[in-house]
Amino acid sequence: MSRPVLSLNLPAHLKTLLVQNGYLAAADFDEGQGAEDLLQFLSEAEVQAVADLARKQPVAVSAWALGQDTRRQKSFLTQLCGLDSLLGGKGIALGGGSVSEVVGQPGSGQTELCLRLCVAVQLPESLGGAGMRAVYVDTTGSFYHAGAERAATGLREQLVAARKNDLPLQLPEPGVLLDGIGVFRVYEAHELVALLESFDDVCRELSNVVLVSQAKSSDTDHATAPHSKCLPIDGDVWSRISSNHLSIGNSGSGRCIELHKSSV
Repeated sequence: MSRPVLSLNLPAHLKTLLVQNGYLAAADFDEGQGAEDLLQFLSEAEVQAVADLARKQPVAVSAWALGQDTRRQKSFLTQLCGLDSLLGGKGIALGGGSVSEVVGQPGSGQTELCLRLCVAVQLPESLGGAGMRAVYVDTTGSFYHAGAERAATGLREQLVAARKNDLPLQLPEPGVLLDGIGVFRVYEAHELVALLESFDDVCRELSNVVLVSQAKSSDTDHATAPHSKCLPIDGDVWSRISSNHLSIGNSGSGRCIELHKSSV
């Protein structure tokens, strides 16, 4: 069985170029006209890297080794007690291809949660954070400065109240937390592809970043189907590869989060 191109250990922009040019699986490299075709849109070094990976056979990894990798995986707390408890007390996992997905109807709190993650990840590890910056990819126009400022101020006030006797507190000021969020407004498909192609450079420039993407959920007619399931706009593809799959919604005067899939 030929390996899909998207499963190869290649930079995102190379996989994008291959798929755009009709190379969907490793077998396509042999069925085509070889390197000459690839050289039309790849460099010689890139062609060699693609050929080497296409010939490389998958290697089995023991379940014990995978478990060790999971234990070493870095994570950070959202500082929302109920959500952190749902996630096994460790919060959001980082690294190792970990993806946490949250879906919900408009107004259910997705943006607020994304902003919360952007500031919580910046806290020092001693306070449950990861000491990392955040990159927020806004595909819906939902990012707004006032909301980010509320998230930063609210988190700081919450931690000060909880640890008021623990001095000195190494809590970043709200302005510092806001400065640690890089925002990309991406509204067109070609803009998103361009960002993915350059994302390795973005990560090198900012160093130690966590990606938070605000994407649209599928529209459902709740007047005719009040209990219909809310899915990402691309269907359930992400839910099949995500480490954590959650849905958020309104419940009375508050909000509730349901955990549908978890790695813990």
